[in-house]
Formats: sequence, structure tokens, C-alpha cells
Amino acid sequence: MRKKIIFISILTIFCQLSLFAQKELRLEKKAFKYYNSGDKVEALNIFKELFVKFPNSNNYPITFFNIANCYSEIDSTDLAIKWYKDILKSNIKDNQEFYNFPDTHTNIKHKSAIRTGNIYYNQGEIEQALKYYLLALNEYSYYSSSGTSKKKNDIRLKNYIVDCYKKTNRIDAAVILLLPDALTKSPWNNNLVAEYLFKIIDENYEKNKFSNELMGALKNIDQKKDHYLMSFWGEKIKIEPYDVFLEKEVFVKQVEESEFIKKLNEE
Repeated sequence: MRKKIIFISILTIFCQLSLFAQKELRLEKKAFKYYNSGDKVEALNIFKELFVKFPNSNNYPITFFNIANCYSEIDSTDLAIKWYKDILKSNIKDNQEFYNFPDTHTNIKHKSAIRTGNIYYNQGEIEQALKYYLLALNEYSYYSSSGTSKKKNDIRLKNYIVDCYKKTNRIDAAVILLLPDALTKSPWNNNLVAEYLFKIIDENYEKNKFSNELMGALKNIDQKKDHYLMSFWGEKIKIEPYDVFLEKEVFVKQVEESEFIKKLNEE
């Protein structure tokens, strides 16, 4: 009799959990139906209901993020910033698996930091925007099982940061940020970073002098287990090529023969 009672209790718990999950799924579908139809306010209300009723759900971080996004999209920017910042203060993990092309992880904090930066940027608060873009790059870095996806994501984010640096007259900082991607293989057919960096150098520095300083720094580069470390303009620069096992001499030779260096040495 005792075993039968335990079995019935377990069965009852499973049934309750199933009903609970079904209710969550129905609410999620309803929220996205309103969202996709353009009724962001009603979608927001349902996301907030999900947030309160299902705090232990695997979808809780995404619901949290959707609330902040809805506030942003209905132009309640103060509330959007509050919710994004609450996400950054939470115990959410960016490496939670989430197979939604092209993401393999949720990256909720990473995306929240970027979107906070975007709001500040659009408000003309460039220093605040820069602060959150840098947080997205360094503290809440992008997780992906694809090295190419991560590289593409980081390069796009660095473009935002460089834009802020240029607007605040910190050209040296922009150069330091772009150099690692300009010196390594690009995830695209053309090295867009190298082209962008060359333009910045051409407009702000003596190309030949810059090239000589760079090649001098490369000759003293340190090879670590999974990256190279180079000192340039008093800064330690981490360089992560696709082939991390490439010998230092081979890597330096590749850089010397790259289009980027050739253009720097043109008269």
C-alpha cells in the first residue's frame, strides 16, 4: 500500500509539472502572437506574467530579455535600460545552450550590454555607450561553438567601439583595438578590418613610420599556448589567429606579405 501511495504521488507531481509546462507554452505562444502582430504592449504584459509565474523555467532568461526588448521597442527607454541593467546584475549565464541560428548560446548579458550601449548612443551619450560596448566585448564576451561566428560578432562590436573612439578623439585606442583582426585571417573573403584600419592610419599617421613600428613589434612577439602577445605603443595586444599552432616566424612572414603591410609601404 505504501509503494502504491508513493507511486500515485509521483504520478500526480508529473501531471502537475506537465500542466505547468503547457500553461507556460500557451502564454509564450500568445505573447509572440501579439509581438509579431505589432502589439508590443500586450506582448510585454504577457512576458511579464511569464517572468513572475515561471522563474525556474529554462526560458526565464529569454523572457527577461524579451521584456527589456519590448520596453525598448515601445520607446520606454528608461525602463528598457533598467531591465537590461537588471539582466547584467542577475545570475544569468551567457553560455546557456540555445540553438537558434546563428547563436548556439543565449548570450543574454552580451546582447543586453550591446542594446544598452545602442540606447545611450542614440541619445548622444557616447561615453556611456562606449562603457557598455566594452562590457559586451570583455566582461560579457560572446559565446559560440563556432570560432567564425564569434570572430564576426566581435568584429561588428569593435566597429561600434571604434565609432565611439573616433567621436571622442581617441584614434590611438581605435588602432589598438583593430590591429589583432587586421593582422589575422578574416572570416570574410576580404579583410574588412585591415581596409578600415588602413584608412584610419592613412588619415592620421605616417604610413611608413607606422609600418616600421609595427614590424619591429612583430619581431618581438611572444607565442603563447593559444594566442600571440605583442607590445605596441605601450599596450599589450592579444592576437588570436585561426591557426593557433602556427610558428611565430611563419605568422610574422604572413603578416609581412599581407596586403595590409604592402599598402602601408606604398609611396
